[in-house]
Formats: sequence, structure tokens, C-alpha cells
Amino acid sequence: NDEKVERAIRMGMLAVLADSTRDETLRDVGIDRARGVIAALATDADNLFLILSAKNLNPDIRVSTRVGEEASETKMRRAGADAVYMPYSTAGYRLAQSILRPHVFEFLDVTSTATAMGMNVGIEQIEITPSSPVAGKSLAELKLRTLLGIIVLAIRRRSGQMEFNPAAEAVPNPGDFLIVMGSAEDVRKLESIVASGTRV
Repeated sequence: NDEKVERAIRMGMLAVLADSTRDETLRDVGIDRARGVIAALATDADNLFLILSAKNLNPDIRVSTRVGEEASETKMRRAGADAVYMPYSTAGYRLAQSILRPHVFEFLDVTSTATAMGMNVGIEQIEITPSSPVAGKSLAELKLRTLLGIIVLAIRRRSGQMEFNPAAEAVPNPGDFLIVMGSAEDVRKLESIVASGTRV
């Protein structure tokens, strides 16, 4: 849609008017350097074609897609999609939760849209690198809440296991991700510590 592309460019975004299901287009926009692709085209068939093309050109790329029909989810995952979302199903669930568990829903909604609402709180993921001073130390030793005001909600282990509300004795290892909540400034401090090797 050339009108939408022009509007995006005027707003300062990077945009290309081309067919994203074509290999040449994906190569032109740097698919080999990309970390991820969001497949949100008009039909499930187009999204499936895009996923197959993207994964063929960059097998390590992470792909998220939406589906219109429930039966398409399995096909998308077989094609290599890492995350599949059904907009109508998700919206229906959120509407139900806003009635059944309004306070839980409000908390999750605030933490996911805090930045857009001008609030200084959010949830972030931080990868533990082999050189990080955080690696190999227990959460009790790190004292992230005391020193930085950071709450560790979970540890996503390298194996894929999600360890919710980890115990004080839990030890983050290289390849793990800390799922944390805190102010934007405190989260940036933790990211800097993890990346730079500064001692906590």
C-alpha cells in the first residue's frame, strides 16, 4: 500500500514498498542480518509463504505471526514460526479477564503499556552472558531488589524452562534470561551491569 508506506516514511519510520513474500525483497531489506520477522499479512497463506521464505534465507531468525484460523496455527509452527497469535482469541481472553480478574488484568495491562502511558515501570528480559558478573551468583548474593529496586519475576533457563518466582538460592547461568520488573532507569542500570562486567 503505497499510501501507508509514504505515511510511515513521513513519520520517520523505515519502510519499503515491495512484496514481502518475494525472496528478492527480503534480501534487499537485509534478511540475513535481521534478528526477527513479524508476519502480519492479510491472509494466513501469505504469512505462511513469508515464514518459509524468511527461514530459508536466515534459519536463525525469530518469527512471530498472526493467524486468522485456528487450524493454521500448526502449519505456521511447522513452517518455523516461534510465536503464533490469534487476534480474536487473544482479544476474547483479555475481555473475559477484564471482568473475571479486573485487578490482575489492570496490573498486567499497566506493566505492558506503562511506557506508552508515560509511567516509569515495565517488565524486561535481560540475557546473562558468559562474561557477566551476574552469572553463577545466587539472587540472594546479587541483592537486585535492595541495590537496584529490581524485582526478578522469573528466570528463563537456556533449556527453555521458565522458573517463576525464583527462590533466593536460584542461580542465573550464561544463556539464561532474567525476567525483571522495575523502573526504566533501574532496568537500564542492570542491563549495563550485565553487559559491561561492572560488579553489582
